[in-house]
Amino acid sequence: MISRNASTAALIIVMSCAPPAPVLQPINQIPLEAMEAAFRTLFTDNPSGVEASTYCLAVVRVSPSGHPQYSDPPSDVMQELAVAQQGLHPYSQCRFRQDRPIGRLLDDVTGKQAMILSLLEPTRRSGDTLVFWGGYSCGGLCGGAGPLRVWQRGSAWQTLFKVEVVS
Repeated sequence: MISRNASTAALIIVMSCAPPAPVLQPINQIPLEAMEAAFRTLFTDNPSGVEASTYCLAVVRVSPSGHPQYSDPPSDVMQELAVAQQGLHPYSQCRFRQDRPIGRLLDDVTGKQAMILSLLEPTRRSGDTLVFWGGYSCGGLCGGAGPLRVWQRGSAWQTLFKVEVVS
């Protein structure tokens, strides 16, 4: 039989070897460059194959009642991303509709394809890596989401987006 002191010592050793639990962080407490890198990845690494003329960027928070609440990314992030991406708008300035209940997402102004790119708040931090839940939606049966990891190597931000949910 193992003594109480031995099992306590074993538990302490195991706990000290375990990786630290991820820490939740509000998006306004992370580097703007990390958020820019995450949104850039949603532009380039989403597997939808859709070329949208309008991109709506959103930060999504889930209310205590479970409903999503959409807000705009920081203006500095929008300005930086707009340099390289045409048709970019903060979520609050987007007007869109679906052409059928499960159809494409269309810009109300141009009538062309629109896409919503979103980051869910809060973000998790695990070691030197920020883990967003990133998503894209281009219509009723066009969208996906999954963990989007962002970490810094030297002065460059690295990303990895893994789509785990597809509609």
